[in-house]
Amino acid sequence: MASNRKVMVLPGDGIGNEVMQANMKIIDWLAKHRSLGFDLSEGLVGGAAYDVHGTPLTDETLADFGKSDWPTRPVSTLSQGQRHLVCLMSVLAMAPSVIILDEPFSGLDIPTTRALQKRLN
Repeated sequence: MASNRKVMVLPGDGIGNEVMQANMKIIDWLAKHRSLGFDLSEGLVGGAAYDVHGTPLTDETLADFGKSDWPTRPVSTLSQGQRHLVCLMSVLAMAPSVIILDEPFSGLDIPTTRALQKRLN
């Protein structure tokens, strides 16, 4: 039997609760009708992570993306694409085996998109 798939649920901060609720219905259906197992966990991303941990990302994750200078930058200095990248890096830092994303590359430049595609594959 295959091992359970790890799924990180990250509602809010750009991924609306209604989207996550719909995703959870799909996961429930797959578990019941396709005998797939899931290990679900919830995490914090973006502003919610900042409120709890004082940072949306760890230094290690930022270094993995070549963004070691970002912890000292105010969020207001990041472009929308850079803010989006911060959210995606937060998700990847939790190393889930399954990630459900809605328009993950929206607002990102081509080099960043390609780097994320390699990381997600």
